[in-house]
Amino acid sequence: MMERAGKVIAKHPLMAIAVVLAITVASVASVATFGLKQEFSEETFMPDMEMVRANDEIMTNFTSSYDVSILVKAKHGDVLTKDALVEMLEIERDIANSSLQDMLFTPDTPQYSMGSVADMVAQIVIKKQGVISYDEKIEALQGMNDSEIKKAILDSIFYPFSPFHRLEPMFTMSLSKDFNSTTMAAEATIINVNFDGALRRNDSRALQVEKSLDNIVSGGSKESISAYVMGQQLISDEIMKANNESMKILLPLAFAMVIVVLAIIYRDVIDVLISLLALAFAIMWMYGFGAAMGYSFNPMTTAIPVLLVGLGIDYGIHLTMRYREERRSKEAKEAVITTVKHVGMALLLATITTVVAFLSNITSPITLLGEFGILSAVGITASFIIMILFVPSCRVLRDRRGRKEEKARKGDGIIGRAMAGVAVYLHKHAAVVIAITILVSIFMGYQASHLSTRFEIEDFLPEDLEITQNVRYMMNEFVGGGTTEHVYVLVKGDMTSPQILRAMAEAITNMDDDENILKAEERAKASSILSLMKDYATFDGFTDMKYNETFSSMYNRYFERGVPKENTTAENISMLYEWLCTHAPLDTKMLLHRGNGYDESVIRIEVSGDADASSLYDELKNDIQPLDGYHAVITGGPILTNTIMNILEESQIRSLVITLIASLIILVIIFYIKDKSAVLGTLTLLPVALCVVWILGTMYLFGIPLNVMTISIASLTIGLGVTYGIHITHRFAEEIEKNDVEMAVKNTVQHTGSALFGAAATTIAGFGLLVFALMPPLQQFGGITALTIFYSFIASAFILPSILAIWARIIKRREIS
Repeated sequence: MMERAGKVIAKHPLMAIAVVLAITVASVASVATFGLKQEFSEETFMPDMEMVRANDEIMTNFTSSYDVSILVKAKHGDVLTKDALVEMLEIERDIANSSLQDMLFTPDTPQYSMGSVADMVAQIVIKKQGVISYDEKIEALQGMNDSEIKKAILDSIFYPFSPFHRLEPMFTMSLSKDFNSTTMAAEATIINVNFDGALRRNDSRALQVEKSLDNIVSGGSKESISAYVMGQQLISDEIMKANNESMKILLPLAFAMVIVVLAIIYRDVIDVLISLLALAFAIMWMYGFGAAMGYSFNPMTTAIPVLLVGLGIDYGIHLTMRYREERRSKEAKEAVITTVKHVGMALLLATITTVVAFLSNITSPITLLGEFGILSAVGITASFIIMILFVPSCRVLRDRRGRKEEKARKGDGIIGRAMAGVAVYLHKHAAVVIAITILVSIFMGYQASHLSTRFEIEDFLPEDLEITQNVRYMMNEFVGGGTTEHVYVLVKGDMTSPQILRAMAEAITNMDDDENILKAEERAKASSILSLMKDYATFDGFTDMKYNETFSSMYNRYFERGVPKENTTAENISMLYEWLCTHAPLDTKMLLHRGNGYDESVIRIEVSGDADASSLYDELKNDIQPLDGYHAVITGGPILTNTIMNILEESQIRSLVITLIASLIILVIIFYIKDKSAVLGTLTLLPVALCVVWILGTMYLFGIPLNVMTISIASLTIGLGVTYGIHITHRFAEEIEKNDVEMAVKNTVQHTGSALFGAAATTIAGFGLLVFALMPPLQQFGGITALTIFYSFIASAFILPSILAIWARIIKRREIS
């Protein structure tokens, strides 16, 4: 097949070049027509599964507001001073008086859309609740000194019999962990701003709002505090900016590094230009395909062009070096045919195994990983097609006069001869080499068993950005990162059914003894439609804002001890819901959904920030057994994050198994057809399989976790690394037919050594450049993939020949006997 392709290319080089250029033009047109869509948020990492869909439903149907946090740090060490509290209230007043007022959750009463410790302190000083103007709050605090303010907090919020004592949990949660209730001092706090929930469905509008909020917060001089907007869209925007900045730096650097390496290997300007042009075409094909398919480009796909620079150029190096070797004794057309026949076959095998490695990602339920795999596979396939068609065609046109390769390019070079010498030496001590390899693999395997998985969207933030430091500060210095952690139970069905409400009540009661769930008076802190009805029906002191006498009368007629009475009907419960939807629509929307009737409800459960997600999920699974006859889904918070981490681990194992099996089958079939030996395919894969163990062990030793970028490293090790083994085995099979074992080993490594070294060097250089990326996961991915290529090169160039030599001796003995 490859020989026929070589003949067509040799006979019609202009046609081959025209095909490449036509597809390149079509790719450019695709990018111009469809554009390159950029998107990056936590949602893009979410898998397609019931738990995620349930979480999306809760965010859509049960969330009324879009919340943004403002981190406030004290310049003088304490935010609970008069000046600091006043400046916080001034920020809130500026927001209320700005164009953002109409976007607030309660635009008519902005005070209800913002909350902070400053609001709580002003409330206890003025000694009233409800709507208090910001000017009134500021004036009240300005009339006091720091000592008076701290005493007021102690006497009200922290006094058990005070009507304001119920504010204590919220007050404490809003302050950094260093808060001291004796000195009443804390280094930082958070202002929460609630915007219209419609922003959840409009990322671009949400980003505009957050930027406007940031302009307000950062405007003006503040003597006592520093304030920073910590919005989700601002964080995602910073990540995308860093991604784009990385691309502007890394891709030109990658090309520059490749130019240097090619200049050393080729020592010919025209050959360098041909390979670079082919590489640029491959990248354009990948972008054209992605644009046509509507794929989003994000920090994960940033690595693909650099990946193609490192991998794609290998094809050009192997083709050019073999062509030069053949030109010593053959005319240009014959040299092209031989080159495409032998090297083309090895490159085809390498392409197939690499593509399989990348496409194994489509088995992951995380769409982003699938798109990354498809785009990478398209790019690698494009590199193969372009290099096979373009590079030999250009050489034929260039060498039409039929001249031989210049003497300066004869020989396999110092690198090839040096590598051959090492390979022959190791071959003579094959038993020692294999023993050391096994020992190293056992050690690395033990280290790899301790490797952990991590998933945090904030990990993509560059370390030196101010927003990164503030995100880290919030996560480390506030309980739950400054917000209470919640998990949810979404219950679907006829929510007017007394039976389903009784089952919900039993499930909530079961949560009282769960270790990971926060408690209030020894009861689980869980809110539901049941607790909401009870709140509006029960009087709880003069500060109770929810109690309603009319609703209380109706409720007590149909409910007892928080559950429906025996004779309560669906119509009775529906009447209570109607009252709540009319008189308390915002509270009700948080817990009850009205679609085709009252068809969904959610139980909101507060959990500790350091809750163990696995045990929490198991506890809740047992707790909600009374709801087994209904449709109930546990989701949200740490449980969702833990599920994604488990999926990432499963994806790695699945991808590795798929790549190993597929590569083994392909290699066994091809080597059996070509060399009548299925064993050669297995031997080719063996050293690279060991590299998987080595690289995972190395990741643990270097403290690099498995994350969305590094999770595919195991399958990539097989897909990328086996390329070097294929070239060695393919050439060894040629050499062993006409030489003894030692000479076959020497010639194999000597003739392929320079090309393998150059290919490995360019790939390592390409991926190694990613360590200079702005985003930590990209740095880790680049560094660890470069090390993967190095391990694969060493295993293929120096360990595989020894294994092949042992196999060849066994075969020869059998032939003799």
